[in-house]
Amino acid sequence: MDAVHDFSRREREPEQIDIQTLRVCGRVPYGYGAIDIVNYCYLVHNQKNGQGLLIDPAWELETIETAIRRVGARLTAILLTHSHYDHVNLVEALVSRHQVEVWMSAEEIAFYRFSAPNLRAIDMTRPFRPAGIAVTPYLTPGHSKGSTCFRIGEHLFSGDTLFIEGCGICVGDGADPREMFDSIALLKARCGRDVRLYPGHAFGEAPGSSFEQASRTNVYLNLDDYEKFRTFRMRDGQSRIFDFK
Repeated sequence: MDAVHDFSRREREPEQIDIQTLRVCGRVPYGYGAIDIVNYCYLVHNQKNGQGLLIDPAWELETIETAIRRVGARLTAILLTHSHYDHVNLVEALVSRHQVEVWMSAEEIAFYRFSAPNLRAIDMTRPFRPAGIAVTPYLTPGHSKGSTCFRIGEHLFSGDTLFIEGCGICVGDGADPREMFDSIALLKARCGRDVRLYPGHAFGEAPGSSFEQASRTNVYLNLDDYEKFRTFRMRDGQSRIFDFK
């Protein structure tokens, strides 16, 4: 097994964490107008040391701040799965308020020239410990050039790479269906049936479903032939791609 995905004994021990799932909404330009969009961001509270980290904070600052206060966390880190606006638009405000470190893949930073205060490039060769929590990063391009999924114990925060009901679109600068196919294969190989999925969006299924549950209905987890995957992912007439719930 590659070193990047090999947990040490310390990292295999169960983390004492609490996960707050935050449903947030905003509006983004699209075509000649704008669309309403629903995201999920996550507050992970380290109950051993009181620190917390946020994954993909966006849209509703007070919703996020209320969650931080409610669990009594001291926010010390932000993890970004990728650089699209609906996943990063509260980074600067939260850094200003909490003086936290911000983590993103070097590939995403370089390709899109992404910048943010206190930005750090993730070393993909080994787990790291933001907020004192063992996090294993998986580089999963496809939706964007440097998309990253974050595994914390038996929880996978999958951004726009893998949804419970599908996978991210592969259209736009840096997107690639071949890389998405390979990224999903990587996640299938690394994550057991009981690992729970926490995506950046949902089409009706609540975040937290297991890989086993998702594999029953997610067609992309069951397409092992790339050409079939590409044909289905890139098909015309996908009218519900932003119909997030």
